[in-house]
Amino acid sequence: MSLWDAAISATPSAPPQRKPDPPRPRGGRLKPSVSTAQSSDLEQSLLAAEQEVASPQESALLSRISSVRLVSEADLVEEEARDRAEAFQRINQDVHHIRECFSDLQGLVQEQASLREPGRDF
Repeated sequence: MSLWDAAISATPSAPPQRKPDPPRPRGGRLKPSVSTAQSSDLEQSLLAAEQEVASPQESALLSRISSVRLVSEADLVEEEARDRAEAFQRINQDVHHIRECFSDLQGLVQEQASLREPGRDF
């Protein structure tokens, strides 16, 4: 028996009233139509079924899970935007550091050149 089977058997057997399918948005994806109460019941059922099948160590970890957060597409986009901003900042810092290194290198080359040929500047 899989965890999904256990969760389904633990949920109420009366199926919810099915509404007609909504038109698909431009991206072709439909948003889930499961209510928050049904979602919460399903989450609790899945956690309970997982605890029945899990080892004692896994059960201890699962008992610490108090809620399951639904991650929306907007959350994923927001996280990706933050990651990109952080990556852009790191790249900007790296470019600044490289520029400083080349500037220091240019100063050293000019200093060495002036020591070799006192009358000539680069």
